[in-house]
Amino acid sequence: MGARLVPAAATRLPRGDPVLPRLRIPVTGTTAGAAAPPVPTFGAMRTDPAADVAAITRLKYRYLRCLDTKQWEDFAACFAPDATADYNGLVFDSPGPLVGYMRANMGAGVLTMHQAHHPEIDLDPDDPDRASGTWYLHDKVIVDAHRFALEGGAIYSDVYVRGADGWRIVRTGYRRTFEMTWSLDEPGRVRVAGPEVRSRFEASGGGSFTA
Repeated sequence: MGARLVPAAATRLPRGDPVLPRLRIPVTGTTAGAAAPPVPTFGAMRTDPAADVAAITRLKYRYLRCLDTKQWEDFAACFAPDATADYNGLVFDSPGPLVGYMRANMGAGVLTMHQAHHPEIDLDPDDPDRASGTWYLHDKVIVDAHRFALEGGAIYSDVYVRGADGWRIVRTGYRRTFEMTWSLDEPGRVRVAGPEVRSRFEASGGGSFTA
């Protein structure tokens, strides 16, 4: 007969702790009578910077769309309660007067197009609920009742804050790079305004100029 296979004796583990050592985690939380640690707010940790940038971009687009389509309630909702604005010297200290001005001056009969391009959005490294943005604005305005037209460019500078209802504009405004205006009855006679535009424009020998 062949050799018999004898099973090896089973290894007995000592009673008590399992094979893997137990981890001892020091307790650093509160003790009896001590104040509980603060509950993190919605912005205590920035987990997805790309999502923040996307949300801010959508906010800016919504702000411009609602302005051009005259959806004033949705336009107002783009702002934080303490928002301020400075549109090339046209200053507002709170959202109420700002929205009221736009409603009164860009109502029916005023056609507008506002497009913002080339966003440069910076998330605040010290405050996850704050960000800033720079945009290039291209806008057109047509007021048929006054036979008036405008086209221009500007650099927008914004500050955004995040609250319980998401990102909102807390400061906005722009400075013009150029502006052209003309009468719809005289489309060939264009008035131009912009930094250092006078010398270039007059040297070309064309049209009229307004500062």
